[in-house]
Amino acid sequence: MIGLLLLSMPASYAAGRVGEGGPIYLEHADNIYYDQYEMPDAQRLSGNVIFRHAGMRMVCDSAVYYEKSQSFRAFGRVRMTQGDTLSLRGDSLYYDGTTQTAQVVGKVVMKHRAQTLTTDELYYLRRQEKGYFPHEGTLIDGDNKLEAYYGEYFVQTRKAYFEDPDYRLYDEDENFQGYPVVLTNPKYTVVTPRLYYDLNTKDARVAGRTNILSGNSNIFTTEGTYNTETQVVNLDSHSRVKDDVRKYTAEGDYMDYDKATGRMTARHNVVFRDFKNKCELRGDTCEYFENADLHCDSAFVVGERSVAIDYSNGEDTLFLHADSLWLFEYNTKTDSAYRIIRGYHKARVFRNDVQAVCDSIYFSTRDSVLVLYRDPVVWTDNRQILGEQIHIFLNDSTVDSIYVVNQALLIEQVDQEQHYNQISSRVMKAYFKEGELYLGKADDNVRAILFPLEKDSTIIYHNYSESAKMRMYVENRKLQKVWTPAVTGTVYPIGRAPKDRTFLPTFAWLDKMRPADKDDIYVWRGKSDTQRLRAKPRRQAPVQTLQK
Repeated sequence: MIGLLLLSMPASYAAGRVGEGGPIYLEHADNIYYDQYEMPDAQRLSGNVIFRHAGMRMVCDSAVYYEKSQSFRAFGRVRMTQGDTLSLRGDSLYYDGTTQTAQVVGKVVMKHRAQTLTTDELYYLRRQEKGYFPHEGTLIDGDNKLEAYYGEYFVQTRKAYFEDPDYRLYDEDENFQGYPVVLTNPKYTVVTPRLYYDLNTKDARVAGRTNILSGNSNIFTTEGTYNTETQVVNLDSHSRVKDDVRKYTAEGDYMDYDKATGRMTARHNVVFRDFKNKCELRGDTCEYFENADLHCDSAFVVGERSVAIDYSNGEDTLFLHADSLWLFEYNTKTDSAYRIIRGYHKARVFRNDVQAVCDSIYFSTRDSVLVLYRDPVVWTDNRQILGEQIHIFLNDSTVDSIYVVNQALLIEQVDQEQHYNQISSRVMKAYFKEGELYLGKADDNVRAILFPLEKDSTIIYHNYSESAKMRMYVENRKLQKVWTPAVTGTVYPIGRAPKDRTFLPTFAWLDKMRPADKDDIYVWRGKSDTQRLRAKPRRQAPVQTLQK
């Protein structure tokens, strides 16, 4: 027997197994069709069909209701609403009242508060208050748009999870593969294989090889958090930041970056590379500051192996180590860009043609000058230079000149028999051509001990002299001529001079302190107390007073 009913339904058709949410209630249907032979366990409903279950209201054009199993299939303009914050729409729906699971298919739109999730198929697990799509969906959260192959959304906590099921994002050339998760905003783009998104805090946590593109900068990481509102980045794996305008990269095991303030902090295995100015900073901790208003960027690095590497002057690279290093870059967006490097405490320098040790150091690419402060020592070839302050001027590939201020002392090793040419004065200048010393100038209180070489490179006597100034001319690494305006001194046969005429009072051959190579700069070997220069007090200008 076939029964056909054309009427508005009463409040409930509830029987069979009932889940924790209670029975499914059929609130309304314009038509009900039941055929016990064709579909003995189902009722066909059409026209303004309305179901209600555990606080959820479901509306559709037609449905097949399985009363015994407490489930139904809905078709046509399917709508599910829960309170005034959650709604679901689609072309068709399968709902299981026992498990409280809904499967919505076809042009699915899920709205929760201000967020909208769209996909072609969505499963909503009411007990867990979780919706997920098995392939290709989009979540819109204000200006943020998240696209993924697979995604989950939790209504109660307002958190979402998206992933690429193949977990393949980059090949060897860092090109994208698979179905990556893409988070886009007018200000940035995030591409990652897995993304955890908190709609309350706007934090996006990524996992897997990820690229965050914001303006001219790219961030490459495998684990970290990006706040989509403040654009603050916290990276928890070895990561790299690349700026295509400023032409730099920075990398470290842990990195924090604030786009608004332009401040970046990196920790452990830090490398900062400035490709435009051809220099690097390395260390345990690095902080980088962008300052567009002052047209000056700066970086600060510390650590036992902190080093500044400058390779802008031809092939000869300068390595500079200190306990802490500062890098300042000026006019970064112009052709007149230059940088200044400052190193503080236990500074050591190595370049093939010059090595140095001091307490503090200053280097400027604008003037190509290296300034050493507090007990500096400079070595070039077989010469050692000391003073209170030393200025080294560099050209493209070699040392151009050296200027020593106060307590200047030049020592040149003549042979292996403890014979040293020595010149001391208040100030001293040394000039080089193609890396070779050709002229030396000493002024004020000049004292000199010189061991002239014979043609057969033997030494038969040495000179001790005192004068107001001295000029020394060198050719082929040999002293050729010495000029002084007036001189007092003595010539001694070799080995016959007293000790105070063989070595100047400030003599100290400090070759053991000399950096042997670029790796030796990290080993500090300082002066002993007896080898340190004693600061000489400067005379104060007399105070003049006017008579009343």
